[in-house]
Amino acid sequence: MRQIFYVSKSAGMVDQAALDAIVHRSRHNNALDGVTGVLWVDGDSFAQVIEGDDRPVDDAMARIRADARHQDITLLHDRTIFERQFGSWDMQVRDAKVEKDAV
Repeated sequence: MRQIFYVSKSAGMVDQAALDAIVHRSRHNNALDGVTGVLWVDGDSFAQVIEGDDRPVDDAMARIRADARHQDITLLHDRTIFERQFGSWDMQVRDAKVEKDAV
């Protein structure tokens, strides 16, 4: 199994509607492909961990690299894992604005 952690800049401001669309499509694709992970967004940047079998993770990264909403994708790690860290989360989302408002 494989885990990738990357960060990127948003090509434009990510409002709630855009975030909802990203999450909906990601959850659909990830459920089909057996990919799990977490996405963090603050409106200007993304940080995401994705994990699963090699091919589906490669396919997910190819979709991310082709997505015009991402700029300056920086791979922080790409490693082999023996156990999922994000269990059954097809795509858990953390929004920095919501987290900040909740404090």
